[in-house]
Amino acid sequence: QWIVRDQSGRAYFETEFRRVFGVSLREEWRNWIEAERKWQTANLATIRKFPVTRTEKITPKALGSVSRAFHDPASNSLYLAVRHLGKAPYLAQLSLDTGKLTHLTNVEGASLYDVSSLAFDPAGHRIFFTTNSNAIRGLSVYHLDTRKTEIIARELRVGDLAFHPKDNSLWAIQHVRGQSSLVRMTAPYKDGAIIQKFPYATDVSDLDFSPDGEFLAASLVDETGKQRLIRYRVADFVPLTFQLVTQNAGELVQNLNADDAPR
Repeated sequence: QWIVRDQSGRAYFETEFRRVFGVSLREEWRNWIEAERKWQTANLATIRKFPVTRTEKITPKALGSVSRAFHDPASNSLYLAVRHLGKAPYLAQLSLDTGKLTHLTNVEGASLYDVSSLAFDPAGHRIFFTTNSNAIRGLSVYHLDTRKTEIIARELRVGDLAFHPKDNSLWAIQHVRGQSSLVRMTAPYKDGAIIQKFPYATDVSDLDFSPDGEFLAASLVDETGKQRLIRYRVADFVPLTFQLVTQNAGELVQNLNADDAPR
């Protein structure tokens, strides 16, 4: 009512505010400032109850853009993808003992901030990572034992990778025509199946399995902008027969009705 201009309204926004709400805009603005100060003071008081965590630099210099990192207890190092000036984006091993950053393999078509989506298989000594992030994303795997890179597929449209240690499956989010789908891939990971298709304008990211593999957690944002942390029990997923969309697969074999989707 305040922002709509009609014949009964006032031309000046402050005068119209007083007409609609019965109080001046300046007074309400002062009330908001006072409420904000009280709220933030309470927040700071809570923070001050606990000591500030001491930070310790692992590397002597900034790494630029970095992906999600995975800790490998066997080598006491982190595996991550980095993108900084002077080198092409690459998969790296960061020693937590020395801070040394070792180049493993280049990441083709890296994204600007997240660089690449990674998934670590500690038992298989391999790192899955996405390529061509600004096009139709591909999937590759780096074998730590042999130090060799294997291209699995050049165009799979998948990201937000998560490795399920109980059955060695690779889970991901696939984006096709504005819709997001949860997909599951098994070796050799060249294709897979859609587990759940989400409503239009709903996006899911940051997949991760619990240490025992029983639960899958993720972030979800819907068409209203509301964000949620969600969790699935993996055993509750109903197996579906819908084919994962690749460049060669063309259209979806079948559209998943939202009412049929497991909750």
